[in-house]
Amino acid sequence: MASRTFIKYSLFAFNIVFWLLGTCLLCIAVWSKTEKGNLMDFNSMAIDPATVLLIVGAVMFWIGFFGWAGALRENVMFLQIFAGSLILLFLAEAACGILAFVMKEKVRDVVETHMFEAIRSYRNDSDLRDAVNVAQRTFECCGIKNFTDWQENAYFKCCNEGIESCGVPYSCCNQSLQVNLFCGVKIMDYGELVQH
Repeated sequence: MASRTFIKYSLFAFNIVFWLLGTCLLCIAVWSKTEKGNLMDFNSMAIDPATVLLIVGAVMFWIGFFGWAGALRENVMFLQIFAGSLILLFLAEAACGILAFVMKEKVRDVVETHMFEAIRSYRNDSDLRDAVNVAQRTFECCGIKNFTDWQENAYFKCCNEGIESCGVPYSCCNQSLQVNLFCGVKIMDYGELVQH
């Protein structure tokens, strides 16, 4: 009897934390989408980090609610919905993994297309800009294939008159001691010298 009570309250505690985290993610995502003013903008949905938070938060909220409510009330139907949701989530993850492996060339093309879209929209969306900067710093890269990919962005094109023309974002630079926001300015000019 004591082990059953322990399992019940352990399941309740785990799921209440999971549900609260899902609620927090959901609130942050809705706040982020409304702050940006594009709550119903479906054009940039696939590359918007707030949309990912919204989906993950909603799934966590759903699963966590049925888990803690079912455990606390010993409601069999809620526990079945909880278990079914976990099984469905596992099967969906497995299916996505298998599809990604089988269709890796198509996945690579889709990811590359979204990454080029992120480069083109770099200055238009602060969340996207931060995500690109984090990715470039984490993977120690610049652009998708190389630094010339930044010619896709209107601000970094060499034909522009702005200070960023022929440049790359600061996240492309090797900055071990301090951040220099202007280290990528006019780097395309230097790149041509290095390539020749």
